Amino acid sequence: MVKSVKLTGEGNSKVGVGENSSNISVFSTDKIFVSPDELKKWAEKNGRENGVVIVTERTKKNAKGEVNKIFLMCDRGGVYKSTAKVKRSGTIKTDCPFQLVGKYHDGYGGWMLQVSRDAHNHELAQHMEGHSYAMRLTGEQKITIFQGESHIEVLFRHLDDKGYTHDFCKNPSTNAMEDLFFMHPTSYNMFRSFPHVLIIDTTYNTNVYKLPFVQIVGVTSTYKTITIALSFIAKEKEDNFRWVLTRLKKMLHECMMPRVILTYRDLALINACNVVFPDAAKLLCRWHISQNIKKHCKQSFAKGNNWEFFEELWSSVVFSPTPAAYEYSHKRLRDGLTRKHKRVFEYVNTNWLVKYKEMFVSA
Repeated sequence: MVKSVKLTGEGNSKVGVGENSSNISVFSTDKIFVSPDELKKWAEKNGRENGVVIVTERTKKNAKGEVNKIFLMCDRGGVYKSTAKVKRSGTIKTDCPFQLVGKYHDGYGGWMLQVSRDAHNHELAQHMEGHSYAMRLTGEQKITIFQGESHIEVLFRHLDDKGYTHDFCKNPSTNAMEDLFFMHPTSYNMFRSFPHVLIIDTTYNTNVYKLPFVQIVGVTSTYKTITIALSFIAKEKEDNFRWVLTRLKKMLHECMMPRVILTYRDLALINACNVVFPDAAKLLCRWHISQNIKKHCKQSFAKGNNWEFFEELWSSVVFSPTPAAYEYSHKRLRDGLTRKHKRVFEYVNTNWLVKYKEMFVSA
């Protein structure tokens, strides 16, 4: 059974599934709203104050074609739907059951809000700053914030106001900013306390400028992952990665250097890690490896269970507990692919196993 979190008016205490509580929801109100927009704005504001992002689920119209009911839900409501064959991004949706219903009442001449389901199947946000939906700006807010300032000037003002450590690199020919590095003050303190393990990943096409976005994550003594630093870079070249890692290294003045660095197989990034952190062990994420192989090799298999058979052979190889077990599993992989899928074997063997098999690790 999925844990349910219920918002109440007494300290927002959490009530589990099947438990009874006489507390009134923080969304309960006798207020009469003049329009559905006013009702929604009230619910959104109340939600932000209590760690919930409220979005419109759907509306309902009467016989005259006028909207007379609006359904609101948590932004984690519903399930992720995609027609893409390969899932390219994660989703925050958990099919959260939370629901509010706004309805127009002729007798009151306005809109009233009803709490339909006041429960969540996920933890509520502790801080709304940085939430992708909560940070969206209205047209009026954009005019207020950006008037007389460029986007970069606004960004640096925000970083300074929040106490971020940040730096940037300019193109010497055009004087345009190419790379940007920033670290939250809490991340700075955590990094200096737990510098031993770094996980570095780069995402693509996740921002309006289509720039590679470098995410650097650390691990605490209780095995919790923490965001250490973030960086936008102009290109995925060794020089760009080296600049980012050099800025990161400066944060560890008089501290222990990282002992382990986990990345995906990007030669430019690996080379930069070897230069800036030469003594750290370099490891590769098995999940990224599997996604790479799936992208380049799955189309070579016909419909049926051939791909599942390959995945079984590949898993035996990468999870081999001893050198002898590896040799046995590697032979099974070679024998199973050579006749019909020689190209697939050559790809995984040449690109992954020959040079990097000792670096595979689960992250």
